[in-house]
Amino acid sequence: MKNIKNFIKKHPYYTSGAVVAFVAVIGFIIFGGKNGTENTPEEATRKVETLNVSETAEGALSIAYPTASGNSFVVRAQAGGRVNSATSAGTKVEAGSIIAEIDNASERAALTQAQGSYEAALASAAQSDVGVADAETALVAAKQAAISADRAAMTAWNGVLLNTVDQLFSNPRISPGVRISASGQATELNQSRSELSTVLNDWQKDVAAISSNSDSPTILAALNRAISDVERLTSMVDIFISLIPRHEPNEVFSASDLSTLSSEFSTARATLDTHHAALLSAKSTLVRAEEAVNSAAIGGTGGAVSSANAAIKQALGSYQAAKASYDRTIVRAPFAGTITSQNVVVGDILNIGADVAIIVPEEGVETNRWWTLPLSAVKYTPDHAYVFVVNQDGVIEEITVETGLVTANSIKVTGLNGDENVIKDVRGLKAGERVEVSN
Repeated sequence: MKNIKNFIKKHPYYTSGAVVAFVAVIGFIIFGGKNGTENTPEEATRKVETLNVSETAEGALSIAYPTASGNSFVVRAQAGGRVNSATSAGTKVEAGSIIAEIDNASERAALTQAQGSYEAALASAAQSDVGVADAETALVAAKQAAISADRAAMTAWNGVLLNTVDQLFSNPRISPGVRISASGQATELNQSRSELSTVLNDWQKDVAAISSNSDSPTILAALNRAISDVERLTSMVDIFISLIPRHEPNEVFSASDLSTLSSEFSTARATLDTHHAALLSAKSTLVRAEEAVNSAAIGGTGGAVSSANAAIKQALGSYQAAKASYDRTIVRAPFAGTITSQNVVVGDILNIGADVAIIVPEEGVETNRWWTLPLSAVKYTPDHAYVFVVNQDGVIEEITVETGLVTANSIKVTGLNGDENVIKDVRGLKAGERVEVSN
């Protein structure tokens, strides 16, 4: 202990450095790991698309299990319950013929209800589409009305400028000079008239460029420019309306001339007001028509985001689920053949997977059932091949399959039940990974 004290006295800087290093190490142990964990960004959940394999099934209508002899196949129940009917042994059946039927009163009722909901969704969507068509027709009419209002305003504006306003300017198109007492506003009026000389050309270009096929923003932009042009000319007319009564009659404008001018400018003001109101009304109508189309598109089936499409998909999903449940209560022959053994009778209570009958296929019929999937849907390892499905928790699960014929874009597989939704592209994915189904 004494030696340590002597060392500290002789080497104070070393001692301070050691203390600082010790504190830093302790701080890293306490806080470093925690901060590192908190700052690590979470990896975004990957989105995947799935494919229902029932749409790609080929071969036998359902799965049958070969017996030990290999010459016959066992047909098993896919649902549990009481047997309502059963075909006797020795019966020749075609592919899809009913071998047995399990009590399905509740499944049948659910299927009927789901089918009704699906048909109602289709009918509602059809009605919504009528609303979309009506809204689109109204939009075309609103565009045509807006274009007509624009053209009429341009013609009236030009008439007011050339036939009324220009009476009070000398050389109005080249070097405007106001011809009445302007009370200090002459420079402003001359400048305004000079600027108005270019308006008509621009306006004519606008009118020529728009049609009922133009989009609403383009037409609205043209309307806004027209409204602004009318307002500019109206301001000039208002100035002259106030100046004319104050102008003393002279050799240029007699008292009678001034009276006539006053009347003409009042008429011009009313004309501009009429077309200004028409332009504003056309603009408002076009905006409402565009909003109506957008709103109707959400309710109809044609939009990118459609409540009608969503309702149809939801109803269709319920219908397909109900039909799948119902179909499982009907035991059908997977292929044409002869029932050599019927293992159930009416009144029996079956469990899922119970043997129902043994069938010997006709010569030459296909007894296997396979599914054609995209190549990207199958993942290979040295030991086996498998496809991925997503469980209710959004986690990937794997199903082992046997592979068959491979083409440039597809592969045939067996080993599925026929109702799975497999991931279309398994590249970069692994079992146990959490994903989000996008379709």
